[in-house]
Amino acid sequence: MQSSKELILAALEGNTPERVPVSVVSSAWVFNHYGMELSTVYDDAEMMTRAWKAFDKDFAADAVIPGLTSTAIPSYFGTTWKYPPRGFPLLQEPAVTNPSDLDNLEDLDPTKDRTIQASIEHTKQLVDEFSETRCIWFMCTGPLSNASRIVDTEFLMECLIEDPDFVDQLFAFSMQSFKNAIEPILDLGVDIIDFSSSPGSPDLISPRMYRRFFWKLDKELVDWIHKKNAKAVFHICGNTIPIIDDMVKTGTDGLSVDSIVNLAEVRSLIGKTALIGNIDPAGIIMNGTPKDVEDASKAAMKDGGLDGAFVLAPGCDVPPTSPHENIKAMIDSAKRFGTYPLK
Repeated sequence: MQSSKELILAALEGNTPERVPVSVVSSAWVFNHYGMELSTVYDDAEMMTRAWKAFDKDFAADAVIPGLTSTAIPSYFGTTWKYPPRGFPLLQEPAVTNPSDLDNLEDLDPTKDRTIQASIEHTKQLVDEFSETRCIWFMCTGPLSNASRIVDTEFLMECLIEDPDFVDQLFAFSMQSFKNAIEPILDLGVDIIDFSSSPGSPDLISPRMYRRFFWKLDKELVDWIHKKNAKAVFHICGNTIPIIDDMVKTGTDGLSVDSIVNLAEVRSLIGKTALIGNIDPAGIIMNGTPKDVEDASKAAMKDGGLDGAFVLAPGCDVPPTSPHENIKAMIDSAKRFGTYPLK
């Protein structure tokens, strides 16, 4: 019988595991479920580890998800945030408001940031505890997403047209900052680095602009993760069908797709690259019933994972207030109905 880790790694290698693996891939929901404040928990390694140990005991998904909060790298450079009650952080003031500001930023030193240090220690604790049985699936915002938090997203979109040289400079800076922060994590022996490149969404920019500005960095990052002996998974929000072939050509092991993407269509386009997703986090997991989640899980497994290379998961970050019964329904659905060959 395959372990949880073996199930996920088989799927990411394009093979058919014994059953469909399942992962929550969302730390915010887990921390909120166990009564932890999102504004402070990411600075406390012991607290984060305690939450994931409790989650594993209570829900028994196939992965534990250490991570680095989306605020960490932008905050290092001076971006500020507002934390609504039981919600995701909202950007308040970006670190860079004009191109000349970028020249004043120093290289990121992970030893000087308590949030990054807490993430490293938390990940080490989960590796020590679970590496033989669960997949260690590290979640983070990628360098392109971080760039849109170091500057304001609207300003970044304007610069794509008006100041492409600055965009190239910003992306190169953000890439190196990301590598500086994440390399200590990779050295611990995690199985997966899962990163987002959300500003590259066709809902925001054209496929041509994605190929001009974004693709080469997604490709560089995937190659770097592979050289560090980990699997790469990445996510872009929105309808990614117009760039799905480009995403596959990065060489990523898995593609996490948004809930609006038709899984049967994307499955037909990407060969044996693994799919991760794509239960609607808000419409189904937060606002649906356990039966709704079960039905959506069955449909996702049928459309995305009939021949393997599939991990059942939410289509994006799970809202912190989602009922735990729905999280359990998704995990149970993979275990009850996901044995291969799927019926």
